[in-house]
Amino acid sequence: MAGTQELTNGVGCSCETTYKKLRKLEDAGSVDSQKVANARVWLSAERRETER
Repeated sequence: MAGTQELTNGVGCSCETTYKKLRKLEDAGSVDSQKVANARVWLSAERRETER
C-alpha cells in the first residue's frame, strides 16, 4: 500500500504521470485505490485477493 506521492518518489517521474499510469492500471484491474484525507492510496489487486 502506498500513496501517489510515495510512488512518484520511487519511480522518478512527475506526480501527474504517476497518477495517470496508476489510473490506467486501476481500470485494468491491476490495482485498487482509496481516497484517504487529501491523498489517494494504492494497493495491488493481487495483494487484495490474498488478504481476503
